[in-house]
Amino acid sequence: MQSNMDLTIEGEKRRVLATNCNLTGSTFRDCALGDSVFNDVSLVGASFTNVNASRFIASDVNFTGARLTDVNLTGVAIEDCILTGATIDGIRIEELLSFYRTKS
Repeated sequence: MQSNMDLTIEGEKRRVLATNCNLTGSTFRDCALGDSVFNDVSLVGASFTNVNASRFIASDVNFTGARLTDVNLTGVAIEDCILTGATIDGIRIEELLSFYRTKS
C-alpha cells in the first residue's frame, strides 16, 4: 500500500530515498536530487524545475504528466517506468525515445 504525502523540495541539496509512496503533484525546484532513489513511486503531474538530478535512479515510477524543465539528467537511470505525457523541456518523452530508437 502506498503512503500519500505532499512534498515540496526547494533550494537545498537533498538525497531522497522514496519507496512505495504517492508523491503525485509534488514540486522539486532549484535543488539537487543527486544519488536519490525512487522505487515504486507515483510522481503523476510532478514538476521538476532547475534540478540537478545527476545519478538519480527511478525504478517502477509513474511519471505520467510530469514536467521536467532545466533539469540535469547526467547519469540518470529510468527503468520500468510509466512516462505517458511526461515532458522534458516541453518535448514529450515518448517522442524523444521514438526518435532515439530510430537513430540507433
